[in-house]
Amino acid sequence: METARTLHDLAEVINQLRGHPTPGGRLYPAPVERDIVVMAWNDEGSVHMAQADALRDDTGADGYRYLLIRSASRPGSRYEDAYWSAFDARFETTQFPSDYLWGPGTRSDALAWLDSEQPNGDTVDYVDRVFMLREHDGQVYAPMRPEVAAGLTEEEQRGTWHTVRAERVVETGSRPGQRWGVHGGLSGVPDQAGQLR
Repeated sequence: METARTLHDLAEVINQLRGHPTPGGRLYPAPVERDIVVMAWNDEGSVHMAQADALRDDTGADGYRYLLIRSASRPGSRYEDAYWSAFDARFETTQFPSDYLWGPGTRSDALAWLDSEQPNGDTVDYVDRVFMLREHDGQVYAPMRPEVAAGLTEEEQRGTWHTVRAERVVETGSRPGQRWGVHGGLSGVPDQAGQLR
């Protein structure tokens, strides 16, 4: 097992030296593909995720709210994310970067927005991402992107900020439902450009 891992790591290093990241790699992974995904939930606690085109299939299910996101984690994706249902537009709670697009709202409104805007998937590099964590009044808040932190109100920016460079949220010591951890970083308050001041 160790020999196979060593050989795989060596192949990744060689790929990187040639200027090519390795899809699904451990050391130098390639950017991940993201697609438009719909999240749906109801008052009974049922939560589902599907490709956005699933909105076109009228299942007759009533009482659901819908949210559209751009995500690497989706049905059939090799990038499974155990925390996809914890998506939060403000905080980084998923393993791979996910972007809020629309919602929440009804199925018909989600479909109308999808048809009107026609958003596309993309690829995103998730290596060496920058996360910001706020520590205030004895509480450490969930990690967020610098550009999101920069848009917070003055009240929401109070406290000490820590900047962490990691590949995934879980590497910041954070998991949904657990106390958020701070592992090193720089202190300050983000300005409109996301820089610490």
